[in-house]
Amino acid sequence: MNQSITSKTPKHAAQAGRRSQRQRGQALVESVLTLVAFLAIFLGMIEVGEILYIHQTLVERTRSAVRWGAVNVWDDTNSPTEISNVVLYGTSTPANNATPIFGLASSNVSVTRPQPDYSSADRIVVSVSGYTLTFFTNAIVRLSGGNQSANAQFTGLTIQQSQTYEVSNGSSH
Repeated sequence: MNQSITSKTPKHAAQAGRRSQRQRGQALVESVLTLVAFLAIFLGMIEVGEILYIHQTLVERTRSAVRWGAVNVWDDTNSPTEISNVVLYGTSTPANNATPIFGLASSNVSVTRPQPDYSSADRIVVSVSGYTLTFFTNAIVRLSGGNQSANAQFTGLTIQQSQTYEVSNGSSH
């Protein structure tokens, strides 16, 4: 059995050590770049999820408000405010210290009854528009010492629901 035994000379060992250090440095750079890309995608998913959650919550609140208006007796003085309160607070008569959902204001909610004649075309229409959503990453930018005047906001889509008014005025329609 003829085995050749090779030994590394000091020169070869030094080159192998430098090569190993370069590869570790390269792996670190690749890991950092991958992590940055992953975090950007992850934060983007959080932002999109937040927008979808807020939009869907407002759609549900608007649907509940138009339903509430359709099954309760209409009063030109109080009904628009009560229906608006269902959108803003989740109830027609909120507590004095109640705060509107997602920072909405009564100016963001429109309640109309375009044809109040108790016919089949008589509808309650509730719209939510003009609201803005501030992105979660906006706070991260400010906390990390980035652009302090950063204002990453999204103007929400107009949400509109309508339903036939269901309360009779005593006559058949």
